[in-house]
Amino acid sequence: MSAQRNSYIYGTAVRKPEYTSYGREPARRRPAAGQARRSRRRSRRNTGAGYTLFLLAAAMVILLVCVSYIKAQVGVAGEKEKIGDLQSTLTSMQDENETHYNAIMDSVDLEEIKERATKDLGMNAASADQVISVDSGTDEYMEQYGESAVASGNN
Repeated sequence: MSAQRNSYIYGTAVRKPEYTSYGREPARRRPAAGQARRSRRRSRRNTGAGYTLFLLAAAMVILLVCVSYIKAQVGVAGEKEKIGDLQSTLTSMQDENETHYNAIMDSVDLEEIKERATKDLGMNAASADQVISVDSGTDEYMEQYGESAVASGNN
């Protein structure tokens, strides 16, 4: 039989399988009795109580990791929804502020203010020698002590 398996057959003919005497199934090679016994012993050794507890503990750890991952995903989804709500609120507030700013700027008439200051309050426009240019850099406001100006601000 082994000579037949290792030999090369010329031509296109297919080798016919060997059949057992009790049926029309191809003959299978069965493992030796000692090998089967060793295999059964090895499988029993692997499925003891300790191995079962280890598999149970591993399954619990995997389950806990999955549950915590799902909780984290739900939390992220909730935070994304909150961010979207806050962004829409910010956009509407910015639009409202811009509307109010434009209304205030439209209500201010600089010519009317100048006319009221000069006529009603007796103010005069500053002459060129009264204007002092100061390089303030990035400071927000100026404080004057006596004749010199000192820059102050949030730095």
